[in-house]
Amino acid sequence: MDKRTSFTTVFCSLAQPFWRQLRPRLAFTCVLVLTVLTPACAPSNSTSCSSDAEWIIDGFTLQNARFKIPFVENGLLPSDIFWFAAGDDQVSRRVVYGWDQSLMQLRDNEVGSCDYSAPGPGCRQCDYCTGVTGLCTDGASYGLAGPGNSYGSLFQKIDSTETLVADFTQPYYGCLNRPGNPTMPSFLVDGDATYTIRRTFFCGRQADLATLKTKLVIEPRTIREPMVRYVDNTDPVPRYRFQMPLLAGKLRENFSPNLRITQVRILLGRRDPVTTLLTVWDDPLALRKARPSRIMFLRSVLEGDINHSPTEGTDRCYFDATKDDGGFDLLNCRRDREGTNVVRFDATPTFLVSHPSETLTWVIEYKVDDGLAEFPTFETGEEPILELTIANP
Repeated sequence: MDKRTSFTTVFCSLAQPFWRQLRPRLAFTCVLVLTVLTPACAPSNSTSCSSDAEWIIDGFTLQNARFKIPFVENGLLPSDIFWFAAGDDQVSRRVVYGWDQSLMQLRDNEVGSCDYSAPGPGCRQCDYCTGVTGLCTDGASYGLAGPGNSYGSLFQKIDSTETLVADFTQPYYGCLNRPGNPTMPSFLVDGDATYTIRRTFFCGRQADLATLKTKLVIEPRTIREPMVRYVDNTDPVPRYRFQMPLLAGKLRENFSPNLRITQVRILLGRRDPVTTLLTVWDDPLALRKARPSRIMFLRSVLEGDINHSPTEGTDRCYFDATKDDGGFDLLNCRRDREGTNVVRFDATPTFLVSHPSETLTWVIEYKVDDGLAEFPTFETGEEPILELTIANP
């Protein structure tokens, strides 16, 4: 330990009692002295770098931060990926964002630690989203010291370039349920981008709280999804299904109702038994092998309920044997085996446009009576892959 370090330690120890008694008058002077002598000299239990000598900010967080797409959700769960059409108007492209709680935790400088689940003397916790903040402001003096002097920020990232969209300069800025809160913050989605709600409160303690990816459909785009086999010991007809996955209470992806699935193909996937990596084959032989007899669109159906769906007999398209790729044209859906009843079927991967509040389950069926020569003989590791072409017709 050198002489300067020894001096600093002794000085801080002796100055501590006087600091507590005289801090209202001497705070500015002491800061100057301590800055000259050493950056380490401060009250010994001061672990925060955004409070004055009276109160320490132990924590700040935005609980359940999320993005809301009002015109899409309409009864469906929110999602982390949003596809929209090039022709969508500003109302359709507007996304609201916010959170349920804006929690601040304060600790008196002379209190060693706090249990904020049951705050005691010298410990304060308040939620700015309730509209009652006296608990954290009454008699407490504290300030912000973070970059930009903000509680959080919204960023947009396109390719590798990230830009600031908005700073949250008030702790109640995005409270979704705050009484009397003004119009909620929002923005217009713009192209393929990633939007991030980031807590940037004091001392650079950053944390990404929620992200939303947007995908713009100008030209047709495709997605491919593995399908899961239905197991029904009472029915030998092979059936496979796909439903947009739920991740932490959110749909993985959601879509503008102005988009349409135009083409559907069933490809053949082969999964490596060791690496579990999936290889997709779309050569003529694989397409013939994977082609089903019909595809059904079931609304709000759980596994095992296919035969009890009220739409099983109506919301369906039969394959066209004259098409080499085995695809289904949903804009010219064959409602019967013979192709005498052709209709337009408006669907997105997540919902039927006519029923946007009901999650859609895609079901393919292999039935000899519907025109197939025989059941498919999938080998070990093989599985059908649903390919959906998304367009803005």
